[in-house]
Amino acid sequence: MGRARRFPISLYHVLLHRRSFAGGPDVIFADFQGVLLSDAYICYELIGAESNGQIRWAGCYAHALWKFEEMHVLGPTEWTATALGYFQRLFLIEDELQDPGLSGC
Repeated sequence: MGRARRFPISLYHVLLHRRSFAGGPDVIFADFQGVLLSDAYICYELIGAESNGQIRWAGCYAHALWKFEEMHVLGPTEWTATALGYFQRLFLIEDELQDPGLSGC
């Protein structure tokens, strides 16, 4: 098992604005290999698409949940209710699989 699998990391890199390209995502992840979990900002999707398979982009389901909640508040539909039900199922599965030995996760 490689070091990355034994010691997964979370990286938070804050820029003053998304146009701060010096030290931006394309530079930070230049040598990265693995799964990049992020919001839906297009640059992350492009990094994954342009990485020749070295980076797999995964969208954050919390961001997706917030959008469905916003839509549901504005005007509940069967579609938004169904989507929110799926998220609830994911949270229940996540609770069942939570490893009590991992603090802060």
